[in-house]
This record gives sequence, structure tokens and C-alpha cells, in this order.
Amino acid sequence: CTDVYVTVFDEATVSYSQGVAGQLRAAGISVQLHLTPGQKLGRQFKSAARIGASFVVVAGPDELAAARLTIQNMKTGDQQDMSLSDGVDWIRQQIQSA
Repeated sequence: CTDVYVTVFDEATVSYSQGVAGQLRAAGISVQLHLTPGQKLGRQFKSAARIGASFVVVAGPDELAAARLTIQNMKTGDQQDMSLSDGVDWIRQQIQSA
């Protein structure tokens, strides 16, 4: 089962999304990175639900500009906005306590 699904907005954010996915993987978190830049966000969330991801990380242009993440809990719908390093730690804690 995949813990986290990382979105890709467009070609300009691909490398940021890849970097986010890499940091999550380095923390021992199971990650799937969306492979089709430019696909609507709603469709990406549906893909995340289909594979049973616990969290979706939105790594779009706003997040890239601020070096932040938007993290959505797929079970509760709650969203968190935090720095990349805090987000990795927070997700790891959520998964370990589940």
C-alpha cells in the first residue's frame, strides 16, 4: 500500500515534485509520484484514492515558490500546509502512529 501520492502540476513543477518524493522515500515512506504533468488535480486525487494512498502531497507552483507542501489526509479530508522538512516529519509520525 502506498502511504503518499505526490501530485505534479506541470512541467515547471516536475523537479520539485520529484524532490519531494525523494525526500519522503529517504525517510522510509512509500511514495507514488504522479507521472502525467498537466493532468487536473481532481483526477490526481482520484488516482490517489484508487491506490489507497493515506495522504496526498500537493507540490504545485504556490508550494514551489514558498518551498512548502500542502498535505491532505485522504481519510479525514483535513489539509495541512507546512515546510518540506516539517511535512516529511509530520507524515512519518502520522504513518507510525496509525
